Amino acid sequence: LTGTSLTSEKVFRPIDPEECFMSAKNNPFDAGHAKKLKDRYIAKGNEKHGTATPIRLKRVDDKVEYDLDLKSPIAIYPHPGKHIDSPGLLFGEFPKYKPPMWQFVAGFDDYKHEESDGDSVSGFKIFDRISRRLVYSLATRPDPHKALYKEIHMALDAWNCKALPENEDMGIKEYLDRLNVTDSYIEKKFDAFGDFSKFSTNRKYGWQPDKFTAPFVRNLVIDYTKEITEHQNDKGEVTDTEKGMDRVEDIHLLEEFIKYKEDGNFDRIVGFGSCLLYDYYLTAKRIFPRTNKRDREELEVYKPKKTPQQRRAERRRKML
Repeated sequence: LTGTSLTSEKVFRPIDPEECFMSAKNNPFDAGHAKKLKDRYIAKGNEKHGTATPIRLKRVDDKVEYDLDLKSPIAIYPHPGKHIDSPGLLFGEFPKYKPPMWQFVAGFDDYKHEESDGDSVSGFKIFDRISRRLVYSLATRPDPHKALYKEIHMALDAWNCKALPENEDMGIKEYLDRLNVTDSYIEKKFDAFGDFSKFSTNRKYGWQPDKFTAPFVRNLVIDYTKEITEHQNDKGEVTDTEKGMDRVEDIHLLEEFIKYKEDGNFDRIVGFGSCLLYDYYLTAKRIFPRTNKRDREELEVYKPKKTPQQRRAERRRKML
């Protein structure tokens, strides 16, 4: 049994108590596979972070760096309410140098109320458009709210990217407005052509969630988890296949996949969907990773010097 059939079997004949949360009817995600992945990452790491590295961002001179934070609590799903100050989760390596513009995109679903008893947390994600993997995840509800925006600001600097938030709550815009840098960090509304006009409102930034756009964004996440990637050897033979869900290392996002239902509140899924919507838009506009002149000059500073052997080999290649 696989996919929906396996989920149905677990719903009606649960062995693990968590399987009771699965719904074959309302859950479009492969909850059984998500749970298998979650258990695997916990076994390799721990129940709190999985295999992710919990970090706190900080500014050192003009650079963004980080400290490990193994002690602070993690916002679980469902969030029981009250303020919580969770660290970000890093997947893979932290950028040593400024990445090319448009390699990474960020998505953001803010919590809508300041009251500490709400069940929402932030859903902030950074997505690598080349590897098609999440590289950073932040789900928190700090007091004051601006502490969240400060962390997001540093993350966008570290990965050299812009964010596409829902435009119902523009607290992040107000924070960046005060610094006079909003256009550098938040994508404007989609009003370019075709169906993207449906994402437009009178507001200048972000996307408007409604009966058309919200399902569209959700379906981008569903399609991502189901997409198949083939891995080939040097002979062009397929040696392995990988589902999109296999690239999701965030155990808390996997938990939202497992417990998804249509009338629920899933901040991490919306944040991830915002990343995929942004990637979808940029790809449609044929906007791909690039470096401008200033970026290239900065990268030259860190470019290692070539050995005499490397220079001779390079000259030979040019002569061929």
